[in-house]
Amino acid sequence: QITALDSDTNVHVYAASKWKTIELTSQMNVSTKTPYSNGIKFTWQQSYERGNQYCLAISAWRPFTSLCQARAADNYISGSTEATNHRRPAVVLMGCTDHHSYTLPERPHVIVHVAVWTRQGGPPLARAVVRPFKKPRVPRLQPGQLLTLEPSSGGRALARLRLRRGAKRLFVVAVACGANLKLQILSSDGSRVASVAGGQGALHLKLRQNQPSALKMVMTTNPPGAARTLLLAASTSAKGLPLPRLPRNTVVSTIKASCNNVTLQWKSASGNPNYCIMLQEDFNPGGHHIRALAQCDWEDVLQHPVGYLISQCNPGAMKARRQRYLVGHLLPAHAYIATILVQHPITRHVLALKPTYFKTKEDCSL
Repeated sequence: QITALDSDTNVHVYAASKWKTIELTSQMNVSTKTPYSNGIKFTWQQSYERGNQYCLAISAWRPFTSLCQARAADNYISGSTEATNHRRPAVVLMGCTDHHSYTLPERPHVIVHVAVWTRQGGPPLARAVVRPFKKPRVPRLQPGQLLTLEPSSGGRALARLRLRRGAKRLFVVAVACGANLKLQILSSDGSRVASVAGGQGALHLKLRQNQPSALKMVMTTNPPGAARTLLLAASTSAKGLPLPRLPRNTVVSTIKASCNNVTLQWKSASGNPNYCIMLQEDFNPGGHHIRALAQCDWEDVLQHPVGYLISQCNPGAMKARRQRYLVGHLLPAHAYIATILVQHPITRHVLALKPTYFKTKEDCSL
């Protein structure tokens, strides 16, 4: 407090700081590439002085204006009357380190402010604001809709399904593009309703008892990462599915093979679909074909059948337990691959049966 006298009084005030002046507070580098799956790494510029320690403060909702305020909040005794004042920034983390970086193992669920000072105090070396990381939204599957999902690095994909009350039947089709698949249906409380697994890349599931109104679909590929796209569809009626229904036995057999023709035979699929015959020459006869079926992109192949000798779709025989097709004009002593596609009569989506490999006879005189 300065009191002026009768005459004019000139007052000169000098202020000095104990730390080196920094022109501007730099932005902190925030990176999510850490050894932790959900971690965040903060990196800031090194101080001018060697061997100096850095004090880091992470606060929720509002930032700290100084290191003194951060230390006071860190030493603040919780449970006092002032703790109910929401205008005070809440301390998430406070500490000092010799390194010019720090890794937070978990991503925050609320907005946090990060600031770093030298141990002597002064203006902050760097600041950063980290927005809350929201959990990925689980997509919702509408009955009768074809949902395209992208699996995680572990090969998992989730979807939610809400049914009307009193639904006594549920038809589900799950497809993995180039991988084996496992499908689990869980209720809202996490209990398992049904589970099915198979190696044909397409799973069909039919539930007849009363189902909960809220369901969660869990799809898992084997091996993880083998499929980049998953398809999922569900409906309370079989006719409402946008994907065709495959027969239980997806094996295609060859009968009456000769030097220039062969007859293909397979089990009929329900729903009176169309059947597409895809024939190509096998340039690796006798090889082991163990890979999972490629159940996707067949619609594009039908429009542009490059490399296929035969590519045609025909309605199947009505009310027949087995379908047969005669393939002619083949070359003697040649190996071929025949793939039968089941095509939905309305949506034109297709799924493949297990391909068959055969070789024509050499002698046509027999």
